[in-house]
Amino acid sequence: MDTPIFENYESFIREHAEDVSTPMGAARMIQDEGMFRAYVDTLTDGMEDNIRESVIDVANRNRECLLTESANVPSSAFGSGLI
Repeated sequence: MDTPIFENYESFIREHAEDVSTPMGAARMIQDEGMFRAYVDTLTDGMEDNIRESVIDVANRNRECLLTESANVPSSAFGSGLI
């Protein structure tokens, strides 16, 4: 089955353009449980259940890694625009 994941991605970005138009907005999408779930649900729309579950698992693991890594960045790096 051909999955329109790129179309789903574009759809999400169009619908949430104001929310993710800045680096802080994109970071909020990763941090906010509801927004992240909406993003993943949109990306995986139309996928077969077994494939969808695998993609969701990968997305959640990547999210965990991003959140862990961002917690290890000194706050001064954010303030000086290094991130």
